[in-house]
Amino acid sequence: MSAAAPPAPNRTAIASSDATGDVRYRGYDPGDLAASCSFLEVAYLLAHGDLPSPAESAAWIDEVTHHTMVHEQLRRVIEGFPTDAPPRAIWSSAVAGLAALYPDAAARSAPADRRLQIARLLGKGPTIAADAFRHRHGFPAVLPDNTLSYAGDLLSLIFRRAEPRFRPHRALERALDAWLIAQAEPAADVATHTVRLLSGAHGNPYWAVAAASTACGCACAAGTMREALAFAHEVSSGRSVEAVADEVQAAVRLAGFERRSGGPSGVARALKAALHEALAATGPRPLVDAGLRLEAAIEGEPGLGLVAGRDFFSALIFDALHLEDELLEVLLAIARTAGWAAHWNESVASSEPTPALPVLEYTGPAPRHVAPRGPAIGPTARDEGGMEDEMVSV
Repeated sequence: MSAAAPPAPNRTAIASSDATGDVRYRGYDPGDLAASCSFLEVAYLLAHGDLPSPAESAAWIDEVTHHTMVHEQLRRVIEGFPTDAPPRAIWSSAVAGLAALYPDAAARSAPADRRLQIARLLGKGPTIAADAFRHRHGFPAVLPDNTLSYAGDLLSLIFRRAEPRFRPHRALERALDAWLIAQAEPAADVATHTVRLLSGAHGNPYWAVAAASTACGCACAAGTMREALAFAHEVSSGRSVEAVADEVQAAVRLAGFERRSGGPSGVARALKAALHEALAATGPRPLVDAGLRLEAAIEGEPGLGLVAGRDFFSALIFDALHLEDELLEVLLAIARTAGWAAHWNESVASSEPTPALPVLEYTGPAPRHVAPRGPAIGPTARDEGGMEDEMVSV
């Protein structure tokens, strides 16, 4: 990199986190957003800086919905994967493949053109995820239903079988919407930095988002949720709530719980409310019931300052929606596409130099030289004879 254009500090106006780990989206508590907004409105906020007006929201939803279809050639690529391929691996590959369908995406710099790429990513992400999941299970692909909400269409793409139309319960749509909002922007994890570095390098949003989805961010969040469900599974299988709670309280296994003195975060409260709405529609779920009993036991000891956090209630919502474990990481990628696309947009739009690269400290040998080793090996006599004698008719 030339001295005239040194790396710029990593700065963003998209999200921040405080000392407690609470994240804010453009200054908003995601719990407030989950209680009042849809996922696509939050995606608009992250990309554009402000929540949309009713007219802007309608236009934005219509634009994203317009891009839910996936090219049949890309569907054939998905069908070429082994049936035991993880959905997230297929999702990442197919999203990267969108760069072949839209090769001019890297050159787009006007705000309207960047908005188009974001709408494509948000619109096609759920369709690709469902195609990957259905391919794994031998189900035929289904078309998006543009009469449904974003969350409703995602549930339809996953669960629809032979029925002409799939109509999820409104409470389940709201629960999934809250889940997507809560996971939309983790505030500067490894995946976020991956997006920003790749955006500074070539600006292609599809490669940047595909690379981010393979970074450890989704896997780490999924691991936390899986351990939270493991807590619940132990309780539902007969182990005492007190025994599991003792391990959590001793910080032996803390996944899903947080140490904080001010009570649960706003986003945890919003997710818990959405969870109870979903349970009212689906009926009891053994794992969810066990998880809530564990939460009550731990929070019944106020001196510990332990509360259930965002990922704990996200895990319980995931189970309440009857979603399979293999979908966890790919649904996290769908949610975080809102944040990743916003970071791509901010990086490409910035007039600053390339974002700062990670600093690597060299620990190898001091400068050294190659000792004389004799003449280099030259061509053999057989080589000098040419290729004519070696030609074989086929």
